[in-house]
Amino acid sequence: MKQQKIRTLVLCLFRHQDRILVSRDYDSVKQSDYYRPLGGGIEFGETSRDALIREIREELGAEIEQLTWLGTLENLFTLEGEPGHEIVLIYDAQFCDRTLYTLVWTNWHHNNAQQDAIKNLLNRS
Repeated sequence: MKQQKIRTLVLCLFRHQDRILVSRDYDSVKQSDYYRPLGGGIEFGETSRDALIREIREELGAEIEQLTWLGTLENLFTLEGEPGHEIVLIYDAQFCDRTLYTLVWTNWHHNNAQQDAIKNLLNRS
């Protein structure tokens, strides 16, 4: 069993029309997909705002602006059969490059941990 500790992270609800941007991953124990907004861990000495900017740069190579803190939540969950506990700071933001809202992205990988990203954000016909 892994060391149990509370993880602090920051996630962003990129909203466009009636959709939000999420990534999809797979829990092999539950044998089901799960979805979450983009973001990641906050490093020691880093503000949540700076962590979000860094994470989106790392994950998408994109710059963001108009960051607005929406709230904080506590998340108790089980993933891959292990209990998890997170404190999550939630933001809203916009991409600096507005053309990103017209793309449909697939097969996005981040550190081999997240499977193809689902971008339920953008102009689906």
